[in-house]
Amino acid sequence: MAQVSDLLALAEADARSGPPPTDTSYPKRRLLSGITLNSLALGGAMGLSMGIMFLLVSLLVSLAGVSPVLGFFRILFPGFTPDTFTGIFLGFAWTALYGFLLGLILGLVYNSLVRLGAFEGGSFEHYA
Repeated sequence: MAQVSDLLALAEADARSGPPPTDTSYPKRRLLSGITLNSLALGGAMGLSMGIMFLLVSLLVSLAGVSPVLGFFRILFPGFTPDTFTGIFLGFAWTALYGFLLGLILGLVYNSLVRLGAFEGGSFEHYA
């Protein structure tokens, strides 16, 4: 019976002043599913894009012969050498791993902040 009274209250509110705010008409879990990120997908996208950018940068730097950048890449990515396919693939793999971890952490932090704000009484309409 509580559902009928809720529907009547929503209909009355709609008739008086337009539709009610979304915070009162949908369950919180339903609203959270629309504003949270898929952390694994974000990590995969960031890892792939950072890996492709690394390949482009390492190719350009190798062609230009800028040795300080290549030295930095050798320090940052164990096994990286611009002379061999294996070395370039290892640099790509390390960059993709770093990008995946960065995206995963960013997604998890974003989702936890959204959930914290939503369940602490914050409005969902600020995130949309």
